[in-house]
Amino acid sequence: MLRRLALAQTRRAHRAARPLSASASSAEEHAPFDFPPPAKDGFVPFDAGDALNVGGRLTEDEQLIRETARSYCQEQLLPRIVAANRHEAFDRAIFREMGALGLLGATIDGYGCAGASSNAYGLIANEVEKVDSAYRSALSVQSSLVMHPIHKFGAEETKERLLPQLAAGELVGCFGLTEPDHGSDPDGMKTKAEFDASTGEYVLNGSKHWITNAPIADVLVVWAKLDGDVRGFVLERSKLAPGMLETPKIEGKFSLRASETGSIFLADARVGPDAILPKAKGLGAPFSCLNSARFGIAWGALGAAEACYDVARRYVGERSPLLRRPVCVFGTQPRRSLGPSSARRSPRTSSSKKSSRTWRRSSRWATAPRSASASSRTRARSTPRC
Repeated sequence: MLRRLALAQTRRAHRAARPLSASASSAEEHAPFDFPPPAKDGFVPFDAGDALNVGGRLTEDEQLIRETARSYCQEQLLPRIVAANRHEAFDRAIFREMGALGLLGATIDGYGCAGASSNAYGLIANEVEKVDSAYRSALSVQSSLVMHPIHKFGAEETKERLLPQLAAGELVGCFGLTEPDHGSDPDGMKTKAEFDASTGEYVLNGSKHWITNAPIADVLVVWAKLDGDVRGFVLERSKLAPGMLETPKIEGKFSLRASETGSIFLADARVGPDAILPKAKGLGAPFSCLNSARFGIAWGALGAAEACYDVARRYVGERSPLLRRPVCVFGTQPRRSLGPSSARRSPRTSSSKKSSRTWRRSSRWATAPRSASASSRTRARSTPRC
């Protein structure tokens, strides 16, 4: 008590010594924040198909893109996913189908891309991952990890040559950053690039692991250290001599089975001076690509959660148990906890006095054992019998 009084006196002394300019000297400073009144339609009726009311916050273009992506995913991707997941198979035609609808590189303006908003890109990822995360992963890599760095860091000639084909799905790309020895620590990168002045080419050596789309990629955005700095290179499979590039597939995955995942092995891979991304230097460049991808991943994770909720809701509304009524009409019945075991069944008696005595006896046993032997008896008595 004395300590509290001393603390209160100290606070009062500090307030009294505070200069007038530091205190709230006008009613205007004490006035509450001028928050705008809530919108009349701030609360809308609950829609199980759009629990967060995302549709009410979209522009007309975003709603159209969402409906286009939803129709394609439910009509074209959903029928394929069971067999694709079971057999670890990816149909490359999916990229061309997405490209024809403008779903690849949607936020890029020009070069055959849609030039849509970031929300639109998120909505596309959301609808794709409602079918499967593997398809959303392939989409994210093509849009955020291949087309984005080429558009942001590449030379104009590279953009004009590659982006339209990537947007159409005619070319497939991958992003090579993760390495076998360092995983998520790109600062320990061992892949090296050296400039050969005699030929004017860059020579790359190293390996990458767990790279989505690598086995089928035509364009590889590979990150390597050049003179101690992390630099980005755009490798085109068709321009590399045999033996310079190997991209074996990783078999037997337990997740994302419907996407192509593999490794990248570079052995004296020679590329021209136009292969380097001139505006990308340091780890900030690949990290900006990852930030772009994570935005779509967040939307995709929400789509997966929405899909799980929708499947569970429909299941309990359609499945009929033995009583021929949907599962959703049966509620859970709470059980009274008697003592330390919440799983213990309530006494099957209509006598309230007997139930009360049982509850008091269980509480006394659980809280105040008189001896070690009494405690042992308590545990034995309170253990539920099957």
